Amino acid sequence: MAQDNRGLVWVGTGNGLDRFDGEEFTPVPDENGRFSAGMITGIKMDRDGLLWIQKNREPVILFDPEKETILPLEKVGVAKDEKLELVYSGGQGSAFYFRNEEGRVFYLDPRHLIAPFGKIQLTSNGHVKPTSWNTLLTGSTGSQFMDELGMDGHVVRRFPIGKTYHDLYEPADNQLYFVIDSKQFLPPFLHDLLFSIEKEGPPTPIVLTRGGSPIRIADLQVTVPLYLRFIKDSQGRMWLVSNEKVWLFNKDGEFEQDLTQQLLSLSKSNWKANHLFIDRKDRLWISTGLGLFLIELKENPFHHYLTQTDNPSIRGIIELPNDRILAGTYDGTKVFDKKSGEIIATAPGYALSFSNGGGDTIWGGMHGHSLLLYKKGDDSFHRLNSLTNTANVETKVPYYDPSTGALYIGTNNGLFISVDKGLPCQPFPTLNAFGDLSHQDIFCFYAAGDSIWIASTNGLYLLDKKRGIAGHFLFPFNDIRHLHEDRTGIFWLATAGGGLIRWDRRQGATRQYTTREGLSHNVIYAVYEDATGHLWLPSNNGLMRFEKETGEVVVFQPEDGITHEEFNTYSHFQGADGRLYFGGLNGITAFYPEEVCAAENDAPFIVTQLQQFDSNKGKLVNKTKDFLDTKRILLKPGDKFFILDFSLLDFAARGHIYGWRIDGLDKEWNYQTDNSLRLNALDYGHFTLHIKAKGAGGQWAREELHLPIDVPKPFYLQWHFILTAIFLLILAAALLVWWRIRHLRREAQRLEKIIAERTEELRQKNAALEIANHNKDRFFAIIAHDLRSPLISLGGIVKKVSFLMQRNRVDEVQQLGQHIGQAVSQVHTLLDNLLNWALVQDDRFPNRPVIIDLPEALNEIVELYRNTAEAKNVGLHAGAPSGCQICCDRNALSTILRNLVDNAIKFTPPDGEVSISAFQEGGRTLIQVKDSGLGMSEGTLSNLFSLGGRNSSQGTAGEKGTGLGLVLVKDLLDLNNGTIEVLSQGGCGTTIRVGFPSLG
Repeated sequence: MAQDNRGLVWVGTGNGLDRFDGEEFTPVPDENGRFSAGMITGIKMDRDGLLWIQKNREPVILFDPEKETILPLEKVGVAKDEKLELVYSGGQGSAFYFRNEEGRVFYLDPRHLIAPFGKIQLTSNGHVKPTSWNTLLTGSTGSQFMDELGMDGHVVRRFPIGKTYHDLYEPADNQLYFVIDSKQFLPPFLHDLLFSIEKEGPPTPIVLTRGGSPIRIADLQVTVPLYLRFIKDSQGRMWLVSNEKVWLFNKDGEFEQDLTQQLLSLSKSNWKANHLFIDRKDRLWISTGLGLFLIELKENPFHHYLTQTDNPSIRGIIELPNDRILAGTYDGTKVFDKKSGEIIATAPGYALSFSNGGGDTIWGGMHGHSLLLYKKGDDSFHRLNSLTNTANVETKVPYYDPSTGALYIGTNNGLFISVDKGLPCQPFPTLNAFGDLSHQDIFCFYAAGDSIWIASTNGLYLLDKKRGIAGHFLFPFNDIRHLHEDRTGIFWLATAGGGLIRWDRRQGATRQYTTREGLSHNVIYAVYEDATGHLWLPSNNGLMRFEKETGEVVVFQPEDGITHEEFNTYSHFQGADGRLYFGGLNGITAFYPEEVCAAENDAPFIVTQLQQFDSNKGKLVNKTKDFLDTKRILLKPGDKFFILDFSLLDFAARGHIYGWRIDGLDKEWNYQTDNSLRLNALDYGHFTLHIKAKGAGGQWAREELHLPIDVPKPFYLQWHFILTAIFLLILAAALLVWWRIRHLRREAQRLEKIIAERTEELRQKNAALEIANHNKDRFFAIIAHDLRSPLISLGGIVKKVSFLMQRNRVDEVQQLGQHIGQAVSQVHTLLDNLLNWALVQDDRFPNRPVIIDLPEALNEIVELYRNTAEAKNVGLHAGAPSGCQICCDRNALSTILRNLVDNAIKFTPPDGEVSISAFQEGGRTLIQVKDSGLGMSEGTLSNLFSLGGRNSSQGTAGEKGTGLGLVLVKDLLDLNNGTIEVLSQGGCGTTIRVGFPSLG
């Protein structure tokens, strides 16, 4: 095993190389059978973060764990045909020793190989370990001696061991360790098997002790053969692993902890350790024939009491002064000291629950017909047979009311009360209209001022101390075991099967949380709140911490430090200092909530794999290497989606929660338990994907992933392609205009000839034709004038572009874009109005009225002219009431609105405003275009809708007009039964209202 620089763990097996990311084991894709054929016997990481992988009796493999590729050994100076075997590494990132087929030993330092030692002949099962004093220790499994070799390969020391040994261990503290083979030899003491070797002197026994006495082989409780493994961690602690045994010793060799039981609870059959590995966090990995075991040492914030008793199941708990606890157990009701665990007093039988009785007394509800009275002063117990004359009734929950001196007793058959120190106990007399309480099982009392809440198998009852039972409340689930009222007046109810219920009494609202919302079990025995506002819920499946605002749940199980996953009904208490006590089937779990989950989660959080859909290949392609090189995700045009895998390398925990969001797209975090994310249909642009992780302990990991995502536009949306397309469009438009003008001139000549040949009878029509002819002449003048200017401008720009490109002045070429855009816009507007006007004049305009939704139409116009307005710094906005509609030809309405909005923007100075609105007035639907521009004089208004006598005006930024726009607007309105009204005054802006008949 080895751990790479990112924190991933690599495991060699008989079937190849696997990567473990805390969630799953992933086989590494095989390259020409380099991994799958033959068992992997060793994995070590060098200073560069590369893995050296040794297969049984095969040349070593050099592997890049980030890019998951095999590297050539020439990278470190190995000859192409040289075959090396990794015979030793002094741990991750330290010295590497190899031998070739001739037995020569090489040393990696760190990027090239050198050969400091002479030729050394080693047997196939021989061990080679270098020392920190530049010698080699060699030997063979089964031999009874070990040799130390100098730089020239000669023996400088021989160690007669007397018995065979079966392994040499990594050097630490200038020492080497070896273990005597115990298959046929089982000495009395452990130090007869464990030895260390130093620079001088013979091998020294490693003495491990427990309570100051050396560990005996018998203490391990194993028989021959003894499988013994030994390793030190970075803190000097020593781990000893034998047949199904895991013991931890401090750096002085004194016993600290037996971790055997944890592993036995995970394995279903016998196991023995094949290999030990210590990772960067000093976690111990044990390789066995059953798989991997992981041991992580953490300080347990949960304290345990009464777990070693014969009957450790706890029924009731209450805290006493002087660091003592009173608890009811199957082994009797006990008083014990919290610090020493010493039992101070015991009473036979077990109390289910307790209540402070005032003064130095405590009342306990016994499992039967009696009450238990405990006196703190002399630690004496007194059993009172309070219900001897009541059949089928058992005392369970006592509650002493200090304001009245009354003792209330909850039983399995209703409510009882005593006013004379526990005797006699009588059924509660004033049930009023709530007589069904006398048949309920009672579990809890909660005092609130002059009232007492009673939790039962049939909901909550409210007891008024003066008037008796005053209310009964039912919920989605009514078997209520405990209740808590938080600081805001919200009640939280623990139920035996219905989970947790939130009750807002003032609003009359309830909300139920069950396993569907993340609880570990629906049977909850109590609700307690800590100083941070979290709720703590003991259940039939672990201890839960509940976040009231979000509903998030963190579950603690025995592997997290609690005594047992199953708790008991009445077995809970909260001390005055906030400490919580929960009793279960294996003693008491006690803790301060602020000490639980207080540590920050510093586990590495990394990307493990990136896959993208390649449209050219039609399949998912692994892009992990590209991502690790660039630290970015690039979605090329056609790549529809990608799948990102990530992992929180908190190996000892499960149940991680991941949150993700994309800047600019997600306002809130998206949460999931899967460590894989698929994203598709992203718009063009640059994004940042944020991912965070929360461990099973409830803390968000310190590290967050911030991943840039680039989604470039396809080539046909790039600026150079658009510029070329614009040029071709302008050229085509110019040719079209030339052809149209030529056609119109020929048509005019034909009409003039016909008019000349007309008789006197057509003279009246001739006057009209003369007017039309005059308009056409004006029309041609407009075309010749307005088209000439942008074409000349474009010609100049083309020459200037050619000049600048020859001198490689690309930046200045890009600055001409705005001028090109203005010229193209002028030509586009002229052609559009020209063609539409011509169709109207020839009665060939395809007028097809339809129902049009005005909010949608106005928004389309705003989007069409948004860039034009922004370029001029003119505000442009539209608004229309929902459902506002007209009947009009869709193309005609679009042409009308384009001309009106175009004129408004053209004649509005920078920082001005243009607004478009629609409203009902006088049985008509009006569309209003209002600007804060130059306005018009009375002379201009009088000729606004005729061609004769008009001159096109320049806009506030020098924009050219066609002179046709408003004439075409008027003609299209006439076709659609529309009207137009212009309100304007020089220097005060212009308002144009277009009216249509209202629908319905």
